[in-house]
Amino acid sequence: NGTKRLCELSIEKFNPTEEENRKVFEDFTRLYRIKQLENTVPYPHVKELLFSLKEEGIKVCVLSNKTEENVKEILSSLFPNYHFDFVVGQRKDVPKKPDPYCLNKMIEDLQIDKKEILYVGDSDVDMIVSNNVNLDNVAVSYGYRPREMLKQYNPKYIVDDIIEILEIIKNK
Repeated sequence: NGTKRLCELSIEKFNPTEEENRKVFEDFTRLYRIKQLENTVPYPHVKELLFSLKEEGIKVCVLSNKTEENVKEILSSLFPNYHFDFVVGQRKDVPKKPDPYCLNKMIEDLQIDKKEILYVGDSDVDMIVSNNVNLDNVAVSYGYRPREMLKQYNPKYIVDDIIEILEIIKNK
């Protein structure tokens, strides 16, 4: 639900004032910018999947609730030789996931038929936004949320290894 909400939840039990919430968010943002790449690596098989998709001419987009600046920096560091077709992160001018605005805008800008899209995510928020836009979706069982939680959102597919997506696409 975005980094601002994460910060609010982290100090919620202390009944913070609006000013304290703002300060925690500012501190988090400053520190995250410095430390965001420490111990950050792609999950197994992500690079192989990305380059396989590129070889097949399949567009790959990123929709994140991290700030757009952070998302772009992380992607360029982890995947320096890869071009993502569309990257959207948290910005002040647009609502964040699970609001469908950014996802719908991405689809519109890329002029892609929804039937051709496979939305991959590892959180409840991902499943909600993809369901809100009526997209086929894949829940990744080893990411942000556990399999059992993700199953509640009725993903079309659940994978334990992201490379399984290649087989899903072949059969789609």
